[in-house]
Amino acid sequence: MHKPSSSIESDVRDGLDWDPMLDDERIFIQASDVGLSDEIVISGESSSTDVDDRIRKAFRRNAILDGSRIEVSGSGNIIYLDGTTSSWAAMEEAVETAGEAPGVTEVVNRLVVRP
Repeated sequence: MHKPSSSIESDVRDGLDWDPMLDDERIFIQASDVGLSDEIVISGESSSTDVDDRIRKAFRRNAILDGSRIEVSGSGNIIYLDGTTSSWAAMEEAVETAGEAPGVTEVVNRLVVRP
Protein backbone atom coordinates (compact mmCIF):
# COMPACT_ATOMS: atom_id res chain seq x y z
CA MET A 1 0.00 0.00 0.00
CA HIS A 2 1.42 3.42 -0.95
CA LYS A 3 1.48 5.98 1.85
CA PRO A 4 1.41 9.67 0.89
CA SER A 5 4.36 11.65 2.29
CA SER A 6 2.06 13.92 4.29
CA SER A 7 0.20 11.11 6.06
CA ILE A 8 0.36 9.60 9.52
CA GLU A 9 0.39 5.84 10.02
CA SER A 10 -1.81 4.75 12.92
CA ASP A 11 -3.35 1.57 14.28
CA VAL A 12 -7.13 1.82 14.58
CA ARG A 13 -8.07 0.35 17.94
CA ASP A 14 -10.37 2.80 19.71
CA GLY A 15 -13.87 3.53 18.53
CA LEU A 16 -13.87 1.04 15.66
CA ASP A 17 -14.07 -2.71 15.36
CA TRP A 18 -10.52 -3.97 15.43
CA ASP A 19 -9.44 -7.52 14.76
CA PRO A 20 -6.13 -8.35 16.50
CA MET A 21 -5.62 -11.16 13.97
CA LEU A 22 -5.20 -8.49 11.29
CA ASP A 23 -2.52 -6.58 13.17
CA ASP A 24 -0.72 -5.68 9.96
CA GLU A 25 -3.76 -3.78 8.67
CA ARG A 26 -3.20 -0.04 8.93
CA ILE A 27 -5.21 3.00 8.02
CA PHE A 28 -3.54 6.06 6.54
CA ILE A 29 -5.00 9.37 7.63
CA GLN A 30 -4.11 12.65 5.99
CA ALA A 31 -2.91 15.10 8.66
CA SER A 32 -5.19 17.79 7.22
CA ASP A 33 -8.21 15.44 7.59
CA VAL A 34 -7.56 15.05 11.31
CA GLY A 35 -7.20 18.75 12.03
CA LEU A 36 -3.75 18.63 13.56
CA SER A 37 -2.12 21.86 14.53
CA ASP A 38 1.29 22.59 15.93
CA GLU A 39 1.65 24.68 19.03
CA ILE A 40 5.42 25.05 18.83
CA VAL A 41 6.71 28.43 19.91
CA ILE A 42 10.20 29.36 18.79
CA SER A 43 11.95 32.13 20.62
CA GLY A 44 14.94 33.81 19.02
CA GLU A 45 16.02 35.25 22.35
CA SER A 46 18.45 33.43 24.65
CA SER A 47 19.67 34.82 27.91
CA SER A 48 23.33 35.72 28.05
CA THR A 49 23.83 33.26 30.92
CA ASP A 50 22.23 30.46 28.89
CA VAL A 51 24.53 31.12 25.93
CA ASP A 52 27.58 31.31 28.22
CA ASP A 53 26.65 27.95 29.77
CA ARG A 54 26.18 26.32 26.34
CA ILE A 55 29.60 27.53 25.25
CA ARG A 56 31.25 26.25 28.45
CA LYS A 57 29.63 22.84 27.91
CA ALA A 58 30.81 22.78 24.30
CA PHE A 59 34.35 23.58 25.49
CA ARG A 60 34.24 20.66 27.97
CA ARG A 61 33.20 18.26 25.16
CA ASN A 62 36.04 19.39 22.90
CA ALA A 63 39.29 17.40 23.27
CA ILE A 64 41.35 20.11 21.57
CA LEU A 65 40.49 22.48 24.42
CA ASP A 66 41.58 20.03 27.12
CA GLY A 67 44.09 21.82 29.34
CA SER A 68 42.77 25.25 28.44
CA ARG A 69 41.54 27.63 31.11
CA ILE A 70 38.91 29.76 29.46
CA GLU A 71 36.48 32.12 31.13
CA VAL A 72 33.33 32.85 29.12
CA SER A 73 31.27 35.98 29.69
CA GLY A 74 28.72 37.74 27.59
CA SER A 75 26.91 40.98 27.08
CA GLY A 76 23.96 40.78 24.72
CA ASN A 77 25.09 38.95 21.59
CA ILE A 78 28.80 39.50 22.29
CA ILE A 79 30.91 36.77 23.94
CA TYR A 80 34.21 37.51 25.67
CA LEU A 81 36.85 34.79 26.00
CA ASP A 82 39.53 35.32 28.65
CA GLY A 83 42.22 32.93 29.87
CA THR A 84 44.82 30.62 28.42
CA THR A 85 45.01 27.84 25.87
CA SER A 86 47.82 25.36 25.31
CA SER A 87 48.14 26.00 21.55
CA TRP A 88 47.14 28.30 18.70
CA ALA A 89 44.87 25.52 17.41
CA ALA A 90 43.07 25.40 20.76
CA MET A 91 42.63 29.17 20.74
CA GLU A 92 41.20 29.11 17.22
CA GLU A 93 38.91 26.24 18.16
CA ALA A 94 37.62 28.14 21.20
CA VAL A 95 36.84 31.23 19.15
CA GLU A 96 35.13 29.18 16.43
CA THR A 97 33.10 27.16 18.96
CA ALA A 98 31.93 30.30 20.76
CA GLY A 99 31.00 31.95 17.46
CA GLU A 100 28.79 29.02 16.48
CA ALA A 101 26.59 29.35 19.59
CA PRO A 102 23.00 30.43 18.86
CA GLY A 103 22.55 34.19 19.13
CA VAL A 104 26.26 35.06 19.15
CA THR A 105 27.12 37.81 16.68
CA GLU A 106 30.65 38.66 17.88
CA VAL A 107 33.45 36.93 19.83
CA VAL A 108 36.04 39.09 21.56
CA ASN A 109 39.17 36.96 21.84
CA ARG A 110 41.34 37.89 24.83
CA LEU A 111 42.98 34.46 25.09
CA VAL A 112 46.71 33.95 25.60
CA VAL A 113 48.58 30.89 24.30
CA ARG A 114 50.75 29.26 26.96
CA PRO A 115 52.13 25.88 25.84
